[in-house]
Amino acid sequence: MSSPDLARLVERLHQNLDRPERDLLAPGSTWNLSQTVQHCAQTVRYSVTGYPVLKPALFRVTAGSLARRVFLRRGAMKHPLGAEIDGAPPLDPDLPVPGPRAASPRL
Repeated sequence: MSSPDLARLVERLHQNLDRPERDLLAPGSTWNLSQTVQHCAQTVRYSVTGYPVLKPALFRVTAGSLARRVFLRRGAMKHPLGAEIDGAPPLDPDLPVPGPRAASPRL
């Protein structure tokens, strides 16, 4: 299974923004749509620029290395869906999600 590219995901999100938020999120989601989009943006940004807080070196070379191999073998990374990124700014539940005509933010 191949993953859709970022542009296609943004396009799909914009096509669905008129739907009720509860239809866009998994049942029981911890975050609202704005927080979910913010978390995705933080994840992409930090994967390029570096994460604000790294796990200790011993963890990274042991359990972290093992986790990386598992994620690569699966072709996807899974983690608790309500887990914020250590050291990242808090997610703002009231930040509006830009409409379809808004420019895509630079990551």
